[in-house]
Amino acid sequence: MEQQVKEELNIDLKMTQNVSSNAVNDGSSSNSASQVYITFEDLPQNNQFVYELIDEVNEQNKQKVFDIKGELSNSNNWKAQFTALDQLRALNKFRSEDFITKVFPKTFDLVIALIDSIRSNLSKNALLLVKEIFLVNKLSALEPEAIPIILRKLFDKAISDKMFLKQEAKNAILQMEKNDEALFDCNLGGLSELCFDKNASICELACQSLHNIIIQNKHNIDKLSVDAYNNLIATLSKCLEGKRALLKKLAKEMCQAIHQQKGDNAFSSLSQPEQQQIIQAISQPKNDSKPSFRDFLAQKKKDQI
Repeated sequence: MEQQVKEELNIDLKMTQNVSSNAVNDGSSSNSASQVYITFEDLPQNNQFVYELIDEVNEQNKQKVFDIKGELSNSNNWKAQFTALDQLRALNKFRSEDFITKVFPKTFDLVIALIDSIRSNLSKNALLLVKEIFLVNKLSALEPEAIPIILRKLFDKAISDKMFLKQEAKNAILQMEKNDEALFDCNLGGLSELCFDKNASICELACQSLHNIIIQNKHNIDKLSVDAYNNLIATLSKCLEGKRALLKKLAKEMCQAIHQQKGDNAFSSLSQPEQQQIIQAISQPKNDSKPSFRDFLAQKKKDQI
């Protein structure tokens, strides 16, 4: 019986490794040049041994079950780690509720660690998993404390020197912005914190992401909790006070969108000086005209007088 289980397990693993012709090979490094990435559409559904991790199994059967957590932590065998990530991706696709409530919380730390793996192929596959989690599940299904951690890893990778990892991280961020619950308290809180990161590129990327979510979901802004809304307004006020031109521009546009929905009381949680600053900013007419060369010379002549 045990031999039969092992044979079936080997077959199941081969199904994950021997993917269809639609699998992606990015040739990102010499180590991963022959490594294929299964597309979301081609993820195999036959993961019966991994499924047993979800179900209640007795002690006698546990040794016969594919230990996905053990494989994820097996740093001596990166191929086993890669396959384990594929198994998680398949679980997320075909049994998302069980995955997000029973499996992901137990493997979360390992997945997050693999995003930072020195092996680029593991990092990319972990990023693919995160992107697909945002695709399949609502953000509220995740543990609240997990979201800021995930966001931090994504934005760190979004400024990676390796272009294919940078792009995969940005793809995951884009999928997060499209999530039905992108306007989620913990999500906005995590993005707001990143708007003031020490790295200027992360600040701008996070503020742009926050901007995308607010503009896309401005009609649902009232769904935010009072604390989350007040934190958002405080973040925008702080961005307007700062010196970064892009952050000031994005914050102004978000304030305008919120003001359109909530009226003059939109910023009542702020101090009077802060409210006046926002009202003044959103009242300024947009000026797209650029001074001509003649205007430049005239202004320069005035400055010399």
